[in-house]
Amino acid sequence: MLPLQTFVKQFKDIEFANDILKEKYGVVVKKEPFFLSSGAAADGKFYLYKHCENLTNGFKYVILDDKGDIACVSIKKLPLLNKENAKAIDWTTAYAEDCIEGVPIMVYDYKNKPFVATSASPKGKNMVEDKHITYYAAICQYMARKHKTLGFNNALYAFKPYFYYYLVYDCYTSKIDGFHESLVLISAIDTTTLEPVSDTKAANLAHSLNLSTPDYTMVISYTDSLNYFNTISHYVDKVFVTDGDKKFKLEA
Repeated sequence: MLPLQTFVKQFKDIEFANDILKEKYGVVVKKEPFFLSSGAAADGKFYLYKHCENLTNGFKYVILDDKGDIACVSIKKLPLLNKENAKAIDWTTAYAEDCIEGVPIMVYDYKNKPFVATSASPKGKNMVEDKHITYYAAICQYMARKHKTLGFNNALYAFKPYFYYYLVYDCYTSKIDGFHESLVLISAIDTTTLEPVSDTKAANLAHSLNLSTPDYTMVISYTDSLNYFNTISHYVDKVFVTDGDKKFKLEA
């Protein structure tokens, strides 16, 4: 049981517990219907707890139901470029690529019903560039097309309830291939241990679900690489970071 659950379950009134969390720990609590697929009506409400790492062993977001039980947890961390992990990159061969953009979409099973949620709620304004729809709507459309014979709600049952899945809708226009879109599995958390699965397990899950995975071993964003070099005082002269047929030279 997460420390957050333990705290909430001390009180019979969850609203009172939430008030204390706000005042004592600075946790942001939102009560919203985090069931976003129309066929999955929830019993009661879900509560989104934001910025509660100190009460959740590292989770930034946690969704509890109105009984204080876990409905879903967020990603613990994303492998973003920073001073520490950038040291492990071979800067003589690394190449730059556009970041995967978009708000992570949580796909999970709650009481044998499929749910989709974002940290910004159904009313979030996280829009897909040039498509004028939200990332949530894009996920729905993608899933509906992918599983035409099943329908969207049933399609979500393809995601087994043993893991919480975190997806990003990835879309771009290529001069060679034209418009491209996919669902990228960026993380999965075991619902029994609440620990992120290994990279190998995530790759296997993505393969079984016909999803793609980001390559965090060599691919970095050019912007992030520039930001990194701008924050350190010493680095190798004339390190090249290539992006397709382009080549960027970062000098001391």
